[in-house]
Amino acid sequence: MKKSVLIGASLLIVMGCSKQQSPQAESKQLESGEKLINYLHITTNTPKNEITYNATKDSLVLKGWYKVSIKEIQDQYNNANEYKANYEENIYNENN
Repeated sequence: MKKSVLIGASLLIVMGCSKQQSPQAESKQLESGEKLINYLHITTNTPKNEITYNATKDSLVLKGWYKVSIKEIQDQYNNANEYKANYEENIYNENN
């Protein structure tokens, strides 16, 4: 009896914690996605309207045929110091 009560309480706690993402988290993801799309737009000279997101594969598709994973683009973006210095506004002013 005690075990079933504990299991039931545990399930309620887990279910309560699995809410949808907060608006702040969604906004942060959208901002990050926009940065990645802009990065690809500049570095590959691909128009933004030809960069699409494939949710099933968690990847971006350029010009309808070139597929690259979000993780790979995120890794490239994180190491793109020259791109950030040349194309992102106020990167140093925001941190000071």
